[in-house]
Amino acid sequence: MALPPSRWKQYADSHFPHEREALVFLRDNLPDVDPVWMISNFEFIGDDGSVNEVDALIITRAGLFLVEIKSRGGKITGNRHTWFWEKEGRTVTVDNPLILANTKAKKLGDLIGRQKAFRGTHRPYIDALVFCSDASISVQMPDGERMRVCARLPLDKAPGIIPALAGLS
Repeated sequence: MALPPSRWKQYADSHFPHEREALVFLRDNLPDVDPVWMISNFEFIGDDGSVNEVDALIITRAGLFLVEIKSRGGKITGNRHTWFWEKEGRTVTVDNPLILANTKAKKLGDLIGRQKAFRGTHRPYIDALVFCSDASISVQMPDGERMRVCARLPLDKAPGIIPALAGLS
């Protein structure tokens, strides 16, 4: 059952078709139960003045998750610092997107924690996940290097994004 509009607030349309498709996948596969709620495509300004774009912020019983969507297919190798993304005979080297997602999650958590509703209490912890949304993705990093990196479905030992958000993986 897809999330109804009351459980998904989209602030802007993504400029990227693959990101729009990944958000629809999340919407269509997250359960329509309390407390599940998704906010997508928004920006916030961190304390350091940086503008931070969030692909999806998702609340489930397992927690609050900032989800960074990466939709290039192919094979990912590498480690917790550097990814080697192979597709169609080409290899692209990128910084592990979890590092930036985790930084955004901390900045957003600090911003939320300063809001009136959280005075006198602890701010919520925001966990970062990277969603490799292309159905053909193959995450071939050692187990210890792929923490919080999720494929669409459980594949190559990478957890599926929906079980990860539900706290089942």
